[in-house]
Amino acid sequence: MVVKRTKTGLKFLFSNKLTLVLLVAFAVSMAYATFLENDFGTPSARALIYDAWWFELLMLGLGINFIGNIFRYRLFHKEKLPLLTFHLAFILILLGAMVTRYTGMEGLIRIREGQQSNILISQRHYLEATIQSKDQVRYFEKPLTVSALTPPDFEENLGTKSEPLWLRSRSFVPDAEEVIIPGEEGGCILEVATANESGRNDQYLSRGKTLSRGSFKLAFDHWEAGAVNIVTENGRYFLHTPRNLDFMTMATQQVGTVPPDTLIELKTRTLYQAEGASFVISAIHEGKQIGYNTTQDKEAAKVLPDVLQVDVQNGNEQETVILKAADGLLSTAQEVKLNGTTLLLRYGPKPIQLPFSLQLNDFQLERYPGSTSPSSYASEITVIDGGNTFPYRIFMNNVLDYNGYRFFQASYDLDERGTVLSVNRDWWGTRITYLGYFAMGLGMLLALFGKRSRFYQLNQQLKRLRAPLATCLLLLFLGVIPVRSEITPNDPSPENITDQEVDLSRLIPGQYIDPSHAATFGKLMVQDLDGRI
Repeated sequence: MVVKRTKTGLKFLFSNKLTLVLLVAFAVSMAYATFLENDFGTPSARALIYDAWWFELLMLGLGINFIGNIFRYRLFHKEKLPLLTFHLAFILILLGAMVTRYTGMEGLIRIREGQQSNILISQRHYLEATIQSKDQVRYFEKPLTVSALTPPDFEENLGTKSEPLWLRSRSFVPDAEEVIIPGEEGGCILEVATANESGRNDQYLSRGKTLSRGSFKLAFDHWEAGAVNIVTENGRYFLHTPRNLDFMTMATQQVGTVPPDTLIELKTRTLYQAEGASFVISAIHEGKQIGYNTTQDKEAAKVLPDVLQVDVQNGNEQETVILKAADGLLSTAQEVKLNGTTLLLRYGPKPIQLPFSLQLNDFQLERYPGSTSPSSYASEITVIDGGNTFPYRIFMNNVLDYNGYRFFQASYDLDERGTVLSVNRDWWGTRITYLGYFAMGLGMLLALFGKRSRFYQLNQQLKRLRAPLATCLLLLFLGVIPVRSEITPNDPSPENITDQEVDLSRLIPGQYIDPSHAATFGKLMVQDLDGRI
């Protein structure tokens, strides 16, 4: 009975019906993932389709089915070579995908001109925690695949059974823009506009937090040495600066200077300037707090971070921590102190150290004539690997392959003094997949031109029918098409009209174009809205 059930199960597992069902399910899943990615972003498609356990099971079922069919239909025979090649091609492609998934690595490396780096910024996002307590340091790491459709749901004990330290997910907001929402009593939000050589930036500053903009720092009810501090006394707001601070009141155009180590009353809509940085407190929102909403602006979504809120609990103390993450950028760690334990929490890409370094000697950017749109950009780099040092130029379609890594020119910094390289390490997965593509192409050739293929047999039958069919067509053609005996001088047929015989007077004015003028027009350069010629 067991043997019979086993044979029945194997027969179903290797059946053509199951092959069809799996292929249809695979195609539908890929199509749904495409629409999902377009509407909700790549993280949603990864979380619901590509990283799902059932999708892996689907591909595993296809691989087992293809392998079983090779033996079931005895495809090792010479006359079945095209079918064998096709099956092997699919098996190799699925195997390559599996190797890529579990051993491959992708990310970005950012380098400024004149500097070198060996830090790869991972493509995948991680939740990282460094726990410091009782002279002990522990590290926790958890890969997270979350999206708008798949919010995080985890609870991790970072401590011990006797002294638990809980880390729990609270909420997740992709492409998050800051908004002001009602908060607890005593809460306050400053609406701040800052500006320096990098441009203007509008931000919200919560009570107890510090705003950093390059070397400039602005602290609100959180005293920080070297920063411009805003403090609250009896419901009034005062400003303390460690250096001279020039100001201009916009309404009255009054100007002046705040001396260092002086406490003066803070004025809204007043421009304060010091050491190349400036700021304006646009408004003060009492009883409010910062919240996050997913932006509906697709352009803004490209630069806005994802926000993960987690709760940290140690004994009877608990705190909510906001962690921000952006693709291709390392996140800032947030410090939390609870019951004598210090945690450094970070969410986003993690740094991975490469076994060698790249130095950016020069970044080159070319634009379309008369346009600000870039036509091409390249990085002149030097590979530094111990005693092995050599220069290389990376640009579009010119990839650096070194030590199992591939470096592509991906983007650049806005000031055009830094490069962003896309990094891929998947030597085995790539080659196995390419071998599968080659086998598929070979299978197509064998199916079309192999002597035992159906296409070859049909071609031979067509050749045998070709001679009498050609004769019939020729007779039919001669019988239907009349033969012209002569051509009259006034025959207006196109073959009898020369350039000298064209009657220009019969043409509509403007219809005739001089050939030399037409040739000149053909050399005219036309630029589209994107700057392309």
